[in-house]
Amino acid sequence: MLEGLFDIQEQTTDGTKKVYQVKVNPAHEVFRGHFPEQPVLPGVAMVYLSRFLTERVTGKAVKLKDASQIKFLNLVDPRINPEFTYTNEIVKEVDNVIYVKGEMRFNEMTFFKILATYN
Repeated sequence: MLEGLFDIQEQTTDGTKKVYQVKVNPAHEVFRGHFPEQPVLPGVAMVYLSRFLTERVTGKAVKLKDASQIKFLNLVDPRINPEFTYTNEIVKEVDNVIYVKGEMRFNEMTFFKILATYN
């Protein structure tokens, strides 16, 4: 259902930390229901992006095991903020468990932060 929602381009890499430029498709069907008159990027799409980019970095299919922190700090209206950067950092990987720190922002505005564990 979220296919085609994001256009993702890798910008920089610093070890296990990668920064992506992400464009949101404001015409995507998800915004018809969330919400028709005032579209907002769903929180589940932000969590999905964290998992998707972790899979991209590791080359492994992963499942969210735990999220010790999820913060939705500002709304993402695709008409106003159709682009943002997403920083995905693999903090550590132990026994097939991957610890990730993610942050979604545009300039000084932070939209979303996550500390997640995948396996």
